[in-house]
Amino acid sequence: MSIDSIVNGFLSSTGTPGAIVSIQQNGATTFARGYGSIGAQASAPTASTSFQIDSLTKSFTALAVLRLWEQGTIASLTDPLGKYLAKLDNPAWGTIRIDQLLAMVSGIPDSGSATLTYKECLASIAEEKLMFPPGSQYFYSNSNFFLLGELIDAVGGGFGPYTKANVLDVFGMPNTGLIPYADAADPATPYGNGKPQAWRSPLCGYSGGGFASTMADLETYALGLLAGEVLKPSTYALMWTNYPLTNGTKGPFGLGWDVVTNPDGSLAYAGKDGGGYGWGSYVLVSPPENRGVCVLINNDAPAGELATSLFHLD
Repeated sequence: MSIDSIVNGFLSSTGTPGAIVSIQQNGATTFARGYGSIGAQASAPTASTSFQIDSLTKSFTALAVLRLWEQGTIASLTDPLGKYLAKLDNPAWGTIRIDQLLAMVSGIPDSGSATLTYKECLASIAEEKLMFPPGSQYFYSNSNFFLLGELIDAVGGGFGPYTKANVLDVFGMPNTGLIPYADAADPATPYGNGKPQAWRSPLCGYSGGGFASTMADLETYALGLLAGEVLKPSTYALMWTNYPLTNGTKGPFGLGWDVVTNPDGSLAYAGKDGGGYGWGSYVLVSPPENRGVCVLINNDAPAGELATSLFHLD
């Protein structure tokens, strides 16, 4: 099958109005193309079209936390959150380790909203008990990364400014961040249930899902990740290793990323999705194959399925 047939088939089967995909190989983008429509206008998305990327934001939050650790601001990833945040909605959260938040093994219930701020989302679950002892199970919860945003706020001088200066600007991503609709360049229209939707406020998703980006920036991101920019090699290895659970098994997450391994246990690729609220996004990087795939769509369809299909295309 060709790239065009895979993408067009995905758009047709999922009812997605538009998509833009790119493929990186051996240090360069080798394919990039927009399909369909970004909204009421008939034009296909371009490299400069802005999309909200929702949970793909978590990959940048993870990089920011790891930078703070490399810089010595965070002494250890096994430090409890309460060492740096004295005031939390639920005191039990203060005993959870930073790496357990990054790996989605904290036991904190999920929270999220299209209208509430992330702080309101955290407050809404403040009375709930932990779902399981921290470190014992994997459970994907936005709350983990809301709390990591508060950690960066406390020790890094603000989640937005720190991430911009220490992650986004270092990679070279000028059109990525907590960008509201009014400030987005050439914004796409999200679609849910076949109907146009509104952009969410960046403060809804914040460190768990508040970023917007463009394909031009995501191409730069994928290439920078494959080149080992921003973090030390040992930190990349840690980030892209399945997190060990207390029962002797491993979770599907590393630190902020889904980690897929080969039968021999070596890294096949790492990926992170964003979805919901009328959007879909995915960045996949395979250091062993020096290959990356980036996908942006304006529908809450599984963008990861499209990305992995393109990754496995010969």
